Amino acid sequence: MARLIVCLLAFVPALHPIAVEYDLDRPLESPGTWRYHQSSHFYAQHRCGESQLQAIGRRIQRFLEAPERQRAAELGPVLQVRLYASAADYRKNLKFSKYRDGHYNRRLGIIVSYCDVPAHRLAEQMTLYALADKPLRKWQRVFLAEVIPVLAGRNLQSAFDDVGKDKPAALLPVLYSNHWPGRSERATLRLLAIHLADRQLLEPFVERLLEAAAADDTGLELLESLTEGNIAPLAESIAGAAAANGNKTLRKGQTK
Repeated sequence: MARLIVCLLAFVPALHPIAVEYDLDRPLESPGTWRYHQSSHFYAQHRCGESQLQAIGRRIQRFLEAPERQRAAELGPVLQVRLYASAADYRKNLKFSKYRDGHYNRRLGIIVSYCDVPAHRLAEQMTLYALADKPLRKWQRVFLAEVIPVLAGRNLQSAFDDVGKDKPAALLPVLYSNHWPGRSERATLRLLAIHLADRQLLEPFVERLLEAAAADDTGLELLESLTEGNIAPLAESIAGAAAANGNKTLRKGQTK
C-alpha cells in the first residue's frame, strides 16, 4: 500500500463533510483574548481549558507520530493550531454554518477548530492539510478523506453518509471539476466508492491517486485503466440513480 495511506490510516474514525480550505484567517499572533501554548509538536493560540488542550495535544501527537509520517513535508515540523472556545464561538466569529467544525489555511500554515472538537473532525482537517501540497483535484482530496477509513475496516456506508438520498451529478463533469464538491457531486463520489469497492478496485484507485505520476489526472484515465476501458457501467449506474432519486419527489396532489 502506498506510503501515505499507511500514515493516514492512523486515524480510522469515519470522516464527515464538509471539507474546506479557508484563506481569510489572520496569523496566530493576531490580537484578541487568546492564550498560547507550545510543545515539541504543535503551537496553539487557544481559548481552551487545560484538560481540553491536553486532549487536543494527544490527538495531534498521535497523528504526527503515525508510522512513516513525513512530518516536514506534510504538516511542518511544528503544527500551528487556533482553537476557539466552542463550536458556537468558532462558527459565530467566522460566520460559518452549523455544520462546520474546522478548516485549514495553507497560506498561513494553520488548522482552525474549537476546543472540544470531535477527534474525527480534527483528523479530517489534518488529513486534508497533509494532502494540500499534493497535485490533487479538490474532489480527489475529499474522496480520499472519506474512503481511507473504509480501507482500515470501517463500513463503506460511513463514506459520504450525508448524501445517501441525494440525486447524484453526472460522472464526467465531477471528474473534470476542481472545486469543493457540493451535495450532488458528493453523491456521485459515494456511488463511485461503492462501485469500486464492489469490484475490489477501491484500494488500487486510492493508491494510484496518491502516486505523483497519476495525481494530476482527472481520474478518468485511471478509472479506464482499472476497468479495462469500460467505465460505461459506472456512468450508467450513476445516471440511473439520478433518475430514480429525481422521481422520488412528487408535487402536492400527485400520485404514482
